Amino acid sequence: MITIELNPEHAQVAANNFRLAGLAERVDIRVGDAHQLLPELSTEGPFDFIFIDAEKEGCPAYLEWALENLQPGGIVAGHNAFGHGDIVDTGDTRERTEALRVFNRRLAEDPQMVSLIFPAGDGRALAVRRRQEQCPSSPLQIKDLIYSDWISISTALTTVRRRY
Repeated sequence: MITIELNPEHAQVAANNFRLAGLAERVDIRVGDAHQLLPELSTEGPFDFIFIDAEKEGCPAYLEWALENLQPGGIVAGHNAFGHGDIVDTGDTRERTEALRVFNRRLAEDPQMVSLIFPAGDGRALAVRRRQEQCPSSPLQIKDLIYSDWISISTALTTVRRRY
């Protein structure tokens, strides 16, 4: 696992937690600005799972990098997809809010991705990259995969992962 942390103090806390969990040997913590580190990281992909939890203004750029470096069947996830409710306030035109709207819209409209926002807490955007031969001309919605009104999110994601 590779993780990027801007703040060296936060990186040290993470390193200590990974060590205590017995995972230090499996985690590579890189300290610095992700905008600068991600181009170098591209040579180590493609990746199975990319989790984006960073400054919201940068989320569209991080997502573009993720989509370029995510393998078919891989998952991209984004933290705080609802922006603390700001994304539904049409009067909120701050850069961070607009960036989250762009991020969410990009995931929703990309025909290579099957995406949803899990409405827990401040929302978790989740998307699975389809295998190339399964990419339709228009986005498939999660509702197209659910045949019952009662299905758990983990079952839905497992279904998405297997099909795409």
